[in-house]
Amino acid sequence: MITHQQVDELGAAISPAIDAEGAAQAELDRVKSAYSQQVCDALSEPLDRYHFVVAARLEELSDLLSVGAAFRQQARNCGAVLDRRTLELTPHLLTLVNEAKKVLSVGAPKSKAAAA
Repeated sequence: MITHQQVDELGAAISPAIDAEGAAQAELDRVKSAYSQQVCDALSEPLDRYHFVVAARLEELSDLLSVGAAFRQQARNCGAVLDRRTLELTPHLLTLVNEAKKVLSVGAPKSKAAAA
């Protein structure tokens, strides 16, 4: 049978290892946090630029689709039957692009300085 004293002695014997493990874990957490911050700092500007380019392209696509939607409507008003799948899809595509713009605006970078 193991006595209370033996348990205390074993605890005292492994205490430095447990302390070392705790210190090693704390150091690992510190290093990982520093690395993560370094990566975030390094990628912040390029990711901001990427965001603004995607937003600009969505705006351009929205403008282009708006022209197509107007063209489609004018053709319908004139009674012209244009058998073009692209024109039929234009309103739906415009809706999807506008939804994408809304989603993208939620994650917009705080600073617009990166757009320059």
